[in-house]
Amino acid sequence: MAQHPSYLPLYRALVEYAQDLLGVLDPAGQIRYLSPAAEQVTQARPVQLLDQPFAHLCHPRDRDRFDAWLGRLQRSGERESCELRLGREPHWRRLQLTGVKIKEDERSEVIVISGHDVTLEVESARALKASEQRYHGAFDYSPIGKALLLADSEVAECNRALADMLGCWVSELIGSRLFARFPEEAARALEQDSVTLTSRQANACEREVQVRPPGQAPQWLLINMAPIWNEDRSLEHFIVQLQDTTDRHLAEQALRESNVELQRSNEELKRFAFMASHDLREPLRGIGGSIQLIARRYKDVLDDNGKELAQQAVSGVKRLQSLLDELVAYTEQMRGGELQRQSVVTARLVDDIIAEFAGRLSSSGGEIRHADLPSVLGEPEPLRQVFWHLLDNALKFAAPDRPPRIEVRASWGKGVWQFCVEDNGIGIAPEHHEQVFEVFRRLSVDSAGTGMGLATVRKMIERHGGRIWVESTPGEGARFCFTLPPE
Repeated sequence: MAQHPSYLPLYRALVEYAQDLLGVLDPAGQIRYLSPAAEQVTQARPVQLLDQPFAHLCHPRDRDRFDAWLGRLQRSGERESCELRLGREPHWRRLQLTGVKIKEDERSEVIVISGHDVTLEVESARALKASEQRYHGAFDYSPIGKALLLADSEVAECNRALADMLGCWVSELIGSRLFARFPEEAARALEQDSVTLTSRQANACEREVQVRPPGQAPQWLLINMAPIWNEDRSLEHFIVQLQDTTDRHLAEQALRESNVELQRSNEELKRFAFMASHDLREPLRGIGGSIQLIARRYKDVLDDNGKELAQQAVSGVKRLQSLLDELVAYTEQMRGGELQRQSVVTARLVDDIIAEFAGRLSSSGGEIRHADLPSVLGEPEPLRQVFWHLLDNALKFAAPDRPPRIEVRASWGKGVWQFCVEDNGIGIAPEHHEQVFEVFRRLSVDSAGTGMGLATVRKMIERHGGRIWVESTPGEGARFCFTLPPE
């Protein structure tokens, strides 16, 4: 009689090395056997779980489901499945349990179970579903028009924003050719973009077109289109995004019109300044000359009061002439235009101004010093006016009880040169630090000057791409700082 091989060791090996949980329950659900894989789920050795209710391994909220599953197994001999959370808090694992009732012998029955861990699959499915929900939320409710197109521009999917931009319903767009809804020239350009993308000559295309939806005003739309490739590198879809740029176009048009109007106003301002300077300068010169002639010719007749009045009139004429000159300079800076930039040696500008102020420095006992000053890129004459006005103000507003000491310095930082003109004069109150740069702003009616100097300086600095500010405390001098681009 042939000997049959014993398969018991093979069965035991299959059970003990199986990755899935395998076990045997009695009809009441008590554990008769669990395979070693159960330890990965229960965090306990299988031998420690013998004769315990299998329900104790279930998540509390899944025990009713286990009882129902066990009941079905008890009533039938069919295979039954359910999904349960097994293990211990907080490390629950999701298992797909399958069981079947079999006869152990002629008088008893057992339930054989197997459990496949589906935790990763469930979590992945949930993550995928959440991702899809986020995608659809971002797609459907985005204020930007979005669509998925087939290769022939047929709309496979689109959102409400896109339909609103084109003046139709989403249902009208689905299945229709999107490019056909644009003007002929724009449609041809978009078709060419799709060819470019399909041939991999570009990763994305962007184009701005004008449309006129039914019953609406003309609109400008910025269209972005990019391909989506399958794993086999064939085209799956085009993803298209549309943004309404009509407001931007209207704003740009308004800005262009405003610039034209501003240019016209600047030209008128320039003509006004020229006419004011030209037409008023000659009468002023005549008035000043006449008053001086009267003062000389009738000096023996005029008393001291008359001579003082004549001198005041001459001073007023000179002040008005100076105001006209500064008004012309300020309007020239307001007019703008391209600067004739070149390398400017600022140390030489300051030295020339010091030489010009030699008489004032000598009479006041004052001094202007400067360290090594850099060369900058700008227009020489306006930059000379900047230093001239700042040094002139430093001498003009010197403290009465001490000789003026003025220092010009420069330092490099953040890609620009920062210049400082610092004095030991009467200083400026903090509430006036911004006012001093306003047109015709004089801090006192008795202040010398026209109130145009610092306003003109600020315009000159801003035209060179810099800025200017003042740091000062009354009685402790002032420091005017400004920035200029490097050479």
